[in-house]
Amino acid sequence: MLLLAVGCTENRLLDDKNPYFLRGVQLLQEHKNEEAIEAFEKCLRLNPSAAKAHLQLGMLYEDVRTDPVTAAYHYRCYLKARPESENAEAVTRWLERAERAYFNDLQGRYGPAAPASTEEPVIVPAVDPAQEEAKARD
Repeated sequence: MLLLAVGCTENRLLDDKNPYFLRGVQLLQEHKNEEAIEAFEKCLRLNPSAAKAHLQLGMLYEDVRTDPVTAAYHYRCYLKARPESENAEAVTRWLERAERAYFNDLQGRYGPAAPASTEEPVIVPAVDPAQEEAKARD
């Protein structure tokens, strides 16, 4: 009896059978994006490795919430769970786009990255506290 219950629980957690995932898909079709985000996040609370929920959240965070960092996180989770999927190439491009958007946002806030220095590093000799004390007394 216990094995049967565990088996049913694991089946419920699969992407296409998770009720929260199915609800999220339904909400997307109704153009209720914010509610869909909540449903997909609940799906992930039940099953953190639900790849399709990560993919949906990646797209929603990128397009609806304009949050490239969170979108990139979910794209990475999807690719980790399904590296050989038929969508992997497209999701890799979306991940790069989200990372570029985040980089551009940082550049807008803080300016361009400092150019790499071509000068030799300055080596500062270690200071011996006893020698410094002796110099100070003299």
